[in-house]
Amino acid sequence: MINVDLTVSARSWVQITSVSVLLDTSSTVSPVSILMSALRNLVEMEIVPILLDLTVVTARRVTIWLRELVRTSTSVLIVLVQKLRDVPTLREALSATVWIRSSEVKKSKECVCADGFENQDGACADIDECADSPCGENEDCTNSVGNYQCECSEGAEKGEDGVCKVFSVGECDVKAKKAVVKALKGNNVNIKLKGEAKKTFKKYATISWTKNNEPWDPKSDGKAKFDGFQIRKFDAEDAGVYVGSIYIEKDGESFKCEVEVKVVLLEGSVKLTIDNAANLAKRQKAGKPLAIRCNADIDNVKLEDPKSPDNINWYKVTDDGDVLLDNSDTISIERAKGSYQLIFKNPVKDDSGTYRCEFDQQGVDASTDVTIEIK
Repeated sequence: MINVDLTVSARSWVQITSVSVLLDTSSTVSPVSILMSALRNLVEMEIVPILLDLTVVTARRVTIWLRELVRTSTSVLIVLVQKLRDVPTLREALSATVWIRSSEVKKSKECVCADGFENQDGACADIDECADSPCGENEDCTNSVGNYQCECSEGAEKGEDGVCKVFSVGECDVKAKKAVVKALKGNNVNIKLKGEAKKTFKKYATISWTKNNEPWDPKSDGKAKFDGFQIRKFDAEDAGVYVGSIYIEKDGESFKCEVEVKVVLLEGSVKLTIDNAANLAKRQKAGKPLAIRCNADIDNVKLEDPKSPDNINWYKVTDDGDVLLDNSDTISIERAKGSYQLIFKNPVKDDSGTYRCEFDQQGVDASTDVTIEIK
């Protein structure tokens, strides 16, 4: 059964602000679905306007605020209440109370109208705000009930400052120095534009960027420049298609053009070989200095110090796991003559075994093994 709480006098005007439903906790019907279903029905019958939002949702109550105040007479309000009573989904509830929150406006010689309306012979009528030309240059005004909108006229579009302007499309001669930029992981990548004087870029131009069709701010990943941008410490997720919209306003004219740059990640690779593998296959003499020479052919990987011996890790492979080696009294790790070297200063029989040369940087890894025998 539905009870209606309606406290307005029969001859008053009312402004409906919200509608809510209270259900017994024993009800198996969702209050959200009940009220939404009911009000969708009423919207279709043009009894109430489009809804704005769910503002209160609890276990027993849901309230929906209307998009705008509905100014109507009590007689229409009573029809609304009756329509709510007739909605099947509401009748399914074991017990429900419907509130129509309203403010009462007594009739007087002067009607109080909502914003966007004016009193015409005792009735509130929509004001045509467009009649006063409220929009700016290159904008068209569209009147709506209680309001109006300004949109860019045909042939005009909003510039970087949000103002509608007529641009001479394509008349600014801006291009990327490189349409495709190949970048190494970890490098700083510079995107540069050309085609306009440096003074024009700095004084008259503004640039907005997108990355893969989404708005993108160079400051988020690097540094914005007047003639491009920089990506710091380039990574795989920085790869993509960057489109810059360039707006130039000079000598009273507005120009716009676009530039596209594709930034791709160069896949790194490394190949390791033991230079003296053939010699190491022979038995080595104890007490005689011995070097394992590992050559690294590295492509598209940036090394902080290409000459550092630490670019390669050396391990002794054992049944109990790989043992990471370091400089000691008996071994030395060096880079010399173009290769990475593991040097045994005074090899003994116990140094016999399998040794591994390994590269593992910036997501690129490789390794190679060699076995030596010392007698």
